[in-house]
Amino acid sequence: MLVLALGVRLPDAAAHVVLIDSCPGVDERISDLPTVRFTFDGPLIVDDQTPAFMELRDSDGAEAVPLGPVQLVGVNALVAQVLGPLAPGDYTAVYDVVSADGDPNIGEVDFA
Repeated sequence: MLVLALGVRLPDAAAHVVLIDSCPGVDERISDLPTVRFTFDGPLIVDDQTPAFMELRDSDGAEAVPLGPVQLVGVNALVAQVLGPLAPGDYTAVYDVVSADGDPNIGEVDFA
């Protein structure tokens, strides 16, 4: 039996979830930050077995101020309350979450 393979590309079975919005925004300069929010273009998994992680880091990479518990809002947004004041300076908001397709999503947003 002869099998002929054609150069046909099938679409990806599962596209990766992408960050589409955040608060603070990329390179945004803010004066007050009551909450941190990351919104993705697809659903996320956040439960006891698959927790989401968020952190605010200072310019040295250390935790700047603690955040409250990370909450899933709807199916595609993470939100956490900022539990202390931020001094003037440069910061990075970091996230680590698993999308509904099981892929890890790790990233960061720089702001001042």
